Amino acid sequence: MKDSELVKDFFYRATEIINQIRSYGDNISDKRITEKILRSLPQKFEHIVVVIEEKKICQNFQFMN
Repeated sequence: MKDSELVKDFFYRATEIINQIRSYGDNISDKRITEKILRSLPQKFEHIVVVIEEKKICQNFQFMN
């Protein structure tokens, strides 16, 4: 994610990529997607990432086509 990019724009871009990957038949898990998205967030979101990882909230995220 770019520092100047809005979270909703980044998420939209990521969702488009996820949908493309899945349309090619790759079975990428929601957990793996969540981990990659959390790693790509800028430092200013680090406190949110820590809470999500510590509470294991990321297991509840689902990415639909």
